[in-house]
Amino acid sequence: MTRAHEEALRTAARGGPGPGAAAAAAAQAAEEGETPSTGAAAAEAAAAADKPAALGPDAPVLAVVIKGDVQGSVEAVEQAMANLAEGRAHLQVVYSGVGPITTSDANLAAATGAWLVSFNLPAPARDADAALRHAGVRVVSHRVIYHLLDEVGSFLEGARGAAAAAASEQLLGSAAVVQVFPLVVNGQEAGRVAGVRLADGKLVRHWAAAAAGDAQGQDAAAAAQSHRVVYRLLREGEVVYEGPCSSLRRRKDDVEAVEGRGAECGVVLDEGRLADVRPGDVLQCVAVPAAAGA
Repeated sequence: MTRAHEEALRTAARGGPGPGAAAAAAAQAAEEGETPSTGAAAAEAAAAADKPAALGPDAPVLAVVIKGDVQGSVEAVEQAMANLAEGRAHLQVVYSGVGPITTSDANLAAATGAWLVSFNLPAPARDADAALRHAGVRVVSHRVIYHLLDEVGSFLEGARGAAAAAASEQLLGSAAVVQVFPLVVNGQEAGRVAGVRLADGKLVRHWAAAAAGDAQGQDAAAAAQSHRVVYRLLREGEVVYEGPCSSLRRRKDDVEAVEGRGAECGVVLDEGRLADVRPGDVLQCVAVPAAAGA
């Protein structure tokens, strides 16, 4: 990495704003004929006056590395993104600069979990492109700022909805897929069974099995109707399946729940039709509000 990128990485690690924020304030001060000190004070005062209600700690965070063709473009993109994120997410500009995307940009974005936002620039050179792909960095590249903001805005809306949904979800348990077996019905293979080992919590087929221990009588009946259970299959952190559990199997018996760290069982997803299950995948059992996705 270049010295500027290394400094940006240190700043991000400390939780401070990236160098792009200071550059934008300084540029605005220069345009208004102010000294750097008075310009910074004015920028801070204006920011304090216009600051929206503070976002909670659970609000999504969008970290970005911004590159553009000229400094004016970079500043315009940064300001537009700040306006777009206002009241929706915490925007962290890890680094901003002028010129083509480099391997240093890719490495910095990868190290900080940032998006790489490119405005009015050609495609990255082969080495930078390879670094971006290898690290799985999300690249937002446009030549029209409205298109760029549409893509970022869609993410922010989705992230806000996901954050709200996550707040009302309950992770009941998770397990690691250790083997995959054929699902045999009437002597014929009818799908696949994921052989899993429980890491924590419990796996249940229905929410009633999870809620039964927390309520009694009518309260238990109401609790059983409040949520539903979905299973999520994750591969390298990405959700590759979300849906119901058709069957939990323990020693060839169908059961309603399996619990206890290290317990092993077979899980049938989507009536066994889900073929893309692999050893090393992570299976999560999640309770979501009954109305969600209904």
